Amino acid sequence: MFAVNRAFPANRRGSALLTVIICSTIAAITAASVLALMSTQRRLSLRKELEMHAVNAAESTIDYAYSSLINKVNTVGSFNIGEIPNVSYSNYALPANVRNFLSGGIAMPAGSYDGDTGYVSLSAPTVRVKPVVSLAARRWIDPADPANDDDPNRGQWVWESQVPMIASVTASQSGESYTAYLQKSIVGRQVPMFQHAIFFQGQLQLHRSYRVVGPVHTNGTLLLNAQNGDTSVYAGGLTSSGHFYRGSTNDVGGTGADPYGYTPVDAYGDLDFSAARSPRVNPVATGNNRISIFVETQMSGGSPNHVLSYNNSGQDSRRSDWRNWALQTYKGHLQDKAHQVPTFTPQGSVAYRPDVPATNAVNEFSNGTYSLIEPLLPPLHASRKNDISRGNKLAARAGLILRIERNNDWVPSPVSGSRSSNPGGGAYQYPATGRYYRYSGSNYYNPSNEWRAANRGERFVVKAYKYTTRASAGVEPVLAPVRLPDNLIGEANASINAVLSGRPHFEEVTYSGSGTGTNVLSAMHDPRLARPVDMLTLDISRLKAVLEGTAMDSTAVDFRSDFDPATEWNGILYIEMPTSLTPDTAVAANTTEASGVVIPSQPFNVGSAELRHPDRWSEADNLGRANRTDSIVPFAPELRRYPTSFTDSAMQSPEWAIPGLQLINGGSLPDPNNTGFTLATNMPLYMLGSYNCDGNIYSGTNIASTNPDAYATREFGEVPAAIFCDTFTVMSASWPSNRAKSFLGHDNRSSSRPAGARVEIAACIATGEYPIFEFFFHAVEHYQSLYNSGPPIVFKGSVVGMFKSEVQEVKQAYGRNRNNLTEDYWHAHGAYAIPSVRFHQDLVDGTFPPGIPMAMIFRPSDHRFLRQGNAGDNAVLNSVGL
Repeated sequence: MFAVNRAFPANRRGSALLTVIICSTIAAITAASVLALMSTQRRLSLRKELEMHAVNAAESTIDYAYSSLINKVNTVGSFNIGEIPNVSYSNYALPANVRNFLSGGIAMPAGSYDGDTGYVSLSAPTVRVKPVVSLAARRWIDPADPANDDDPNRGQWVWESQVPMIASVTASQSGESYTAYLQKSIVGRQVPMFQHAIFFQGQLQLHRSYRVVGPVHTNGTLLLNAQNGDTSVYAGGLTSSGHFYRGSTNDVGGTGADPYGYTPVDAYGDLDFSAARSPRVNPVATGNNRISIFVETQMSGGSPNHVLSYNNSGQDSRRSDWRNWALQTYKGHLQDKAHQVPTFTPQGSVAYRPDVPATNAVNEFSNGTYSLIEPLLPPLHASRKNDISRGNKLAARAGLILRIERNNDWVPSPVSGSRSSNPGGGAYQYPATGRYYRYSGSNYYNPSNEWRAANRGERFVVKAYKYTTRASAGVEPVLAPVRLPDNLIGEANASINAVLSGRPHFEEVTYSGSGTGTNVLSAMHDPRLARPVDMLTLDISRLKAVLEGTAMDSTAVDFRSDFDPATEWNGILYIEMPTSLTPDTAVAANTTEASGVVIPSQPFNVGSAELRHPDRWSEADNLGRANRTDSIVPFAPELRRYPTSFTDSAMQSPEWAIPGLQLINGGSLPDPNNTGFTLATNMPLYMLGSYNCDGNIYSGTNIASTNPDAYATREFGEVPAAIFCDTFTVMSASWPSNRAKSFLGHDNRSSSRPAGARVEIAACIATGEYPIFEFFFHAVEHYQSLYNSGPPIVFKGSVVGMFKSEVQEVKQAYGRNRNNLTEDYWHAHGAYAIPSVRFHQDLVDGTFPPGIPMAMIFRPSDHRFLRQGNAGDNAVLNSVGL
């Protein structure tokens, strides 16, 4: 027992030692494991930190490249820029300052631990750009798909192209590195301009009784109101690239609009509510529960229930919760700047922009979209547009061009005698007669001032041309003369139902009587503009017969031998008024027959860009604005001059007459090749009677329906049609008898010109915009008797305020106060001529008139990270050398 008891302490010491050894080993292993875990966690944390910085830098890199490329594409108007390759890929060259910003060290925060602050190094920011990928077919953005609720093109046809971009940036620290790869695509959508029932480039004030089927959009501010007795229904939604306001600034107590109807804007294009404006801008809302806006279509018992909601006072962009409230209330059918609604501008055109009244030293006004109706400008011209813009011009797209040239046989009428010997003073001897013609006192006619002659309409002659070489990048167009058919274009007969034989000239305005007893005997007087209008009349029925081969007279046969409609007609006719009145004597005379007679002619030289704002009440820009810089070249400035006297006799002077194009017999349009028909001119256009239809507004219009899909439908004989012009004026079938009273523009005398029949127009119209939609489609007759029982004017298609008219209104005529709003003289503008617009089923189906311009809008897409471990991502990276 004793021996055993003595041995026990020794065993305990061994066990304790073993225990210590085991515990020490376990502690060492645990410590090593903890250290390893901490090291792993540190590496993982560092890797996550590096990933975060690399991803952030890659996003900044690709966003910079996206913005830079979008700016360049917008400027050019297409994806045809050097940074986008045709094959393989290109390396986008980041500027040095951008590369330096995206590279270098990032200081890590010290936090609560001791020791030095760490650094992350960013390097190798790279962007690779792939070629354009275009979708083969157009795509319909279905408005019924909830995924498209915030899509700016919902309910429209688009042609989509994508430019994929891949960016990479590497982040490094302490021997660790991480490279982030990010893909983002530029999606470019080509959008035909006629995609809305109503489309405006600038401000749009809708303040009367409108029943609109189809979307409404403006690239500027949208003001919505209803006068107390009016009720409006917008069955296709409303969008604005600017802000949306409920109310009006030009009536029912609203203030701020200038005499021409525009509400002043600030440097950002928003309404200027500052106290510096007088009168101060203050939209006033009226017509509670009288404006309905489409919300959605719900199915109830298998039938669609179209839901609309009232828009009332206070429900606009001034709400603090406006963005979300509008989306929740109208499900995407009422959107504005807060919802990132894009602007739609024809490719290559400079966007329309109003002048900022507060900046007299700078004239921000841009009428850039007017370039669509400009003639083609020659090489080295200071206002020549880029290739994309030139390609969009209707003059470049036309199959047939009718150009107004100088009649070399023309002899001016002497106002105060003529002399056969040179009286000196720079008088010009006309070779045809050897005479020197005087127009007043010691002033003599010469090629620069002969437009003052009483018979100046004969100075102009219409000649026809076709392209043998079309304009393209680096290629100038070549025109060949074509014999012009008789009775097609020129002076109208007294009944305004045909064109006189052998007279391819303007019809000049003549008057009889005085004061309220003044009668207009020929051409017309526009009391809205307070101007005489020398008329060039185009007989559409004659054009149809000539092009379709049913006209067999010798001049029609001669035309078809020079111009083959089967192969050379593309559905587009352009009528060009000269941009200066100085003849180009360096060009050989054109002796091709016009209307069956030989009239030697020469083209006029090309004019210079207009520097004055169209809204002015003197020959100069009376508001002290700086010169315009938008490089727009309208028709000759001598024919847009502002008078110095405003008596009735002065307003009848041929010196102040403007040229105009009058359309007659347009019920059925030419369409020999099933292309449809587009007519374009840089002149004001006056349409007599209904167009491209039977004139019955109750057939094919769905006029009684407010359903969002109650589109107008094609009737027998109707073809896809469009008109582009400086301004558009509607005249009823009663115009031949009403013309006599067209001088009377004061004392509510439009009642002496009652419209005797409604007007139906089945065409898309692109013309000079006017901010008050009531006065957008101009009229010179009185429509009250028709308005009381329904819409007096109905448009089937799309109406577009594409630019601002370059023909100014004579504010002071007829005793008008130039400071009063235009609406104060609405009888001169055609009382109660309030149109209804019904979007056309053809446009919904993607059938558009020939030659219409495209807008290009852009949006980012396909934003995703690429991982090298993923086979699909690896293929993308390999395709761009990453």
